[in-house]
This record gives sequence, structure tokens and C-alpha cells, in this order.
Amino acid sequence: MTAEAHPALAFHLTGTRPDGDASDPASLALCPALLRNFLDLRELRYDYPLVLVDTEGEAAIDSLCEIVNRVLRSIAPRGLDGERVRRNVLAVESAIRDLVSTRQDLLLSAAFDEAADRQLARPDRSAEDRELLLKDIVRARRELGADGRLVGCGAEATRAVVEHIFRRVERQRSRAAFLQIERAIHRLRGLLRCDDLRSRDGRGPTALRNAVGTSFESELDFDKLAEYLPSTKAESRLPRERRRRIESALAVLEGQRFFSPDGEGAYDFECTSCREALDRHDQRLPAMVDLARAIRVAELELDNAYCAEIHDPYLASFDRSSLNSQDASLFPAYLVDVDGDGIGPEEKAALIGALSSNLPFKILVHTNDVFREPRIGDDGDFGAWNLGLARMASGLGSAFVVQTTSSHVYAVRDGIAEGMTRRGPALFRTAAGAAPGHSSISPYLVSASATESRAFPTFIYDPAAGEELSGHFELDANPQPERVWPVSELSYEDCDRQRVVDDLEFTVVDYLAADSRYARHFMALPAGDWDASMVPLAEYLGGEDADTTGRVPYIWMVDRNEVLQRVVVARGLLEAAKRCERDWRSLQELAGVRTDRVRRLIEEAQREWEKQSMGQGEIAPNGADESPTSLDSAAVAAKAAGNDRSPDEPFIETVRCSTCDECVNRNNKMFRYNQNKQAYIEDLNAGTYRQMVEAAEACKLALIHPGKPWNPDEPDLDELMRRAAPFI
Repeated sequence: MTAEAHPALAFHLTGTRPDGDASDPASLALCPALLRNFLDLRELRYDYPLVLVDTEGEAAIDSLCEIVNRVLRSIAPRGLDGERVRRNVLAVESAIRDLVSTRQDLLLSAAFDEAADRQLARPDRSAEDRELLLKDIVRARRELGADGRLVGCGAEATRAVVEHIFRRVERQRSRAAFLQIERAIHRLRGLLRCDDLRSRDGRGPTALRNAVGTSFESELDFDKLAEYLPSTKAESRLPRERRRRIESALAVLEGQRFFSPDGEGAYDFECTSCREALDRHDQRLPAMVDLARAIRVAELELDNAYCAEIHDPYLASFDRSSLNSQDASLFPAYLVDVDGDGIGPEEKAALIGALSSNLPFKILVHTNDVFREPRIGDDGDFGAWNLGLARMASGLGSAFVVQTTSSHVYAVRDGIAEGMTRRGPALFRTAAGAAPGHSSISPYLVSASATESRAFPTFIYDPAAGEELSGHFELDANPQPERVWPVSELSYEDCDRQRVVDDLEFTVVDYLAADSRYARHFMALPAGDWDASMVPLAEYLGGEDADTTGRVPYIWMVDRNEVLQRVVVARGLLEAAKRCERDWRSLQELAGVRTDRVRRLIEEAQREWEKQSMGQGEIAPNGADESPTSLDSAAVAAKAAGNDRSPDEPFIETVRCSTCDECVNRNNKMFRYNQNKQAYIEDLNAGTYRQMVEAAEACKLALIHPGKPWNPDEPDLDELMRRAAPFI
């Protein structure tokens, strides 16, 4: 078998292409097929920019998209006026995204005003349009709610979110601790003042004059008044040892430097390495012990519960080992910001030590390069240690763990806040989409692809979530968490210019195909070289028992002219793909999403169903292989109907939904939103055909297809079917 006769197989096995061959994705400007229609984010509505809210009592993190949705629900009526309001406010939202893409440190309020001014200044608007636009903008501006800094989905997005939540949590904790200490100081001073009043000097003329003040100074003879006050007995005074104990505790409480009225102490609790954080903690430990001891004394003295025989020995031996979880909950946590791309052996050891401790270290390990090829000094292939860090931390059993990309950080914001409030260690393993090989694709799309391809899945591990292991892991933020590789529908035209819709799995290799650094691992083949030995990559990877002899795995990519290309994958990437698959299956098992036993039962039930439906033991083969040549570019991103969907059946192209609320506002039982805030049909019987047609007419993207009526007794069906015809 020669390379000339089988160039695809030769490239797959050896990774060697013929001299002068330039059929790699970078040279041909190829893009993974499922990403093609998402390249221009201006056509999409998504979480970013995020709003870092400082207002107490409000959520720490909000999304511009969610804020605009709330505004529209409040001010946009049904009908034509409501459509105008939605159109105008969404135009301002789009302009805000443009502003954030080029500028930093914009407040939502300022960005809204500037974006509104830009819309009002457009030369294509008539005077009447401007008047209506201004009216809509003023109403929307009043409904914005809490203000905050806007953050786009760049290299610093996840870091900004984690740091913001940390500071919000710590300010609240610090203020609460400061008030607790101030109350103790006030009450201890009161005890000492009462004791002073029982002394000879405390009842003398000077003390009486100071107590009364200057208002009645000319009318009172404080010397005479002091003579009439009865003297106190010595036994009514505080014992000398108790007074000394109270004064000592009071001095420590008044001199503490951990907390202040504004929630900021004298110490810095943000570090750039775990080693630095451990050193700072050790240096401040004596002061922590002194403060915790003083609080103990204050509580006992204020409750009049101090017993010298019991508490003197205890307090005399009070040291770092005496600090309990209640003491730990009082002191500030440390935020450790670690560069995951440049972490060395010494910092790795300190990181494991910090996560294994019971110390309040909140460790942010961020990376821009989610998946890189190995280099000297790496612990394994493709940065395996870096990619497996969060899984390893969850195995320690003591740390709260959140792993997420920047595209999904909003989805796990509550998990991040929960990790910050826990008193033990927490790891926030984050990734941005700013690797050098992805310069032609937006960071948002790169990071979303990393999550979807299982290269960097999003998960939360809570060590205190219960007895069942599956309850400790949460995978809900991942697309289709029950599947190995998520499946989307690819719509294209075949050689006969007929529309075809196929299910396409998005794997880690599809993600790497968009990275120019991996171009040498791919080779595009002209349609004339396609043969039966070529199989989709997901099928090639489909299990340890799959026979891959003589098979050539490929993925679908798209060129500049929107022509589909089969791109052969070199064997060098398959180990990385298999490792990601194993890691993901392991996460599924841990989270109880799809155990091996359940999977086997599902497969057995499916085989039985296929036998019954086909009337035989084998599944009938598909028809002749069709060779797609060009994309229906408007439908690449659409989760439209399948090949066998009847035009009589109502459906929604869910993945194209822009969350305009038109259908859901008409009937929120027939129409629902999925976890991505995109509409689908929940229950046809919960609504009418008229509502379906009206929703189709109102949908700006024409993605609602009414089909035929399902209730023949509904009135005015002839008229409604005429109105529905353009959308079927």
C-alpha cells in the first residue's frame, strides 16, 4: 500500500504530506463546519458583556443580555409598538457590545448613554424615528437597575469575575467581623467605666464634672456633691486579675489590623502564588491567635462566665492548633491568582499543599492556552497536568472546585460565589479563548468551543454536597452532558442542490482544527479522492472495540467559498482526543450522568427497538453516499428539522433564537426557553394554532414554522393557514 495510491491513509498514519502540499486548514483558511455561522458575533445575542455590580443587595454578576430582557419585559407592550421598542433597545444593546469590544472600564450606565447617542445620531433616521427612539431609550434607561463595570469576553474576563466576587464576599465578611469586634470593644469599655465609677477617683469632683459636662457646671458644686455620694466597698470593684484580663483583651481588639469599617483591612490578602500566600498566612498567624484569644476572653467576660480554674490553663496554652472553624470563618480569605500557563514545579507543590489544607485559600488558576502541544518540562502530553488540575483537586476531597471557560463563567457564577463563602480551600480553574493559534476567531467562540468539545468541560465539585458521590459533581452547564460528544445539525446542499441535514458531533479534534498551530495534523482532500475507507472521526473513535484497520478519520470543514471539505486527521491527535473522551466519561460517571451500566441498558433497549422496527436483526443501510459541495450558509447554525421532518409538523429552529420573548409572552406553556434561553415547543395542546401563527409572524428571524393545525375544530383555520403558508 503506497502513499501515492492511498494518500489519505498515508497521511493519517505518518502525518507526512507530499512535498509542496498546502492542503492544511491554515493555508486554505478552513473553519470547522459547525462554527462557520457563528464567526460574526454581531449576529448573536449571548451573555457578554457581563456587568460587575457593586451595589449591595444585588447579584454580584449580571449579563447585559439578561438586563435587556428584563427591561423589554417591563416596557415593551404587545403589538407593533412593542416591536418598535424591542428593535430600538436591541440596537442599543448591539452598540454597547461594539463599545466594549474596543474599550475597558466602561460603566453600564455610561455605555448605554453613549450607545444611545450613536443610535440617535445615525443619518438614516428620520426626525420621527429619532423622536420615537428617544422616547424608548429614556424608558429603557430608567429600567436598567444596578450599575457596574462592563467586561467583554477577553483574556481577563474570568479573572475579573472571580476577583469581583471575591472582593464582594470579603467586604461583607470584613464588615460583619468589624461590627462584632466593635460591639465587644464597646461593651468591654462599659465594664471598665462601671468599675471606674466605683472607685474613689470615679466618684470625685473631677469625674462627676466630666460625666455631667458643661451644661450645668455653674449650677452644681461638684465638691459638695462628691461628699454626699456614699463610698463603695472594695469587694464591689472588679478583681484586679479580671480587670487586667479585660484590659489586655481590649488592647488586642482595639489594635487588630484585619478589619476596618469600610471592609478593607491593613493587610493585603491577594497574592500571585500559593507560596506567597502560605508565607503571609504563617507570618500573620501569631496575630490571628492573639485576636482569637481576645475574642474568647471578651465573650466569656461579657457573659460573666469566665472561670479562672478552667479558662486560665486553656488560654495559657492557646496557640495555632486551638483555632477552630468558627475562628477561621472570622478571618479574611486569601485570593491567589496563578498563571496556569507558566506554573513551575515549586508552585505546583505549593498549590497541592494549599488545596490539601483547611486554610481559606481561594486559588484562581487561569490559562489562555487551553490545549497546547507538549514542550520540555511538561509532565505529560498536551499539558496533561494543567488540563487535569481541577480533577486532581476534586480527588483531594477537601477543596471546592469550579472549572469553566470564559464563555460559561456566567452560567456558574453561583458556584463561584459558593466557593468563596466556604471557609476551606477552593480552586477556580478557568480558561480564556485567547491562545495565539486562534487569532482569527473571537475569544468567546474559542472558549465556548473548548467547553463543547470536552477539551475543557465546565463542572462544579462540592465536597460537602452529601453522602452520594454523584451529588458532589455538577455538569449541567455543559451542552448535552449525557452524550460523549455533543451533536448539532449541519445543513448543506448536495451535488444535486438538494438540502440535506445531518447530525454532526463536535469533538476535541474539531476544536483543535481551528488552531493554526495544529495545521500540520490535518490535510484536506479533494472530492475526487474520497472513498469508502473514510469515516467521520467520532465514528472512528467510537469505542475500544471499533475496527479501524484501513480506516481514515476525517472531519468536516468549510473554506472561504463555503464549500464543505473532508479533512483527514493525523494519528498524532487521536491520543489527545481519546484522553479527553476518557476524562469526560469519567466525569459523567462521577456525576451520575451516564454510568456504564445505564449506557449498556440503553444500548440493549435501542438494539431491541431497531430489531422490532426493521423486522430483522440488522439495520438497513443508508442510501448511496452523497458528496456535499457547498453550504446553505443561513442554516449551518440552525437546529432545523431533521431529514424526515414533515412540513405539516410545527417546529422552531431553536439554535437561531435571539430570545426576543415574542412566542413565550404569547403562551409560556406552549413555548418554553431551554437552558440557553432559546425557545422550543413544549406542548402544542397547551395553545392554539392562532398563537402559533401569530408567533411566527412576530418572530424577526422567521424561525418559527407553524406546520398544519392540530385541532380541526379551531375557528378561522382557512385564514390562519393562508397566513402560515410563508413560514411552513
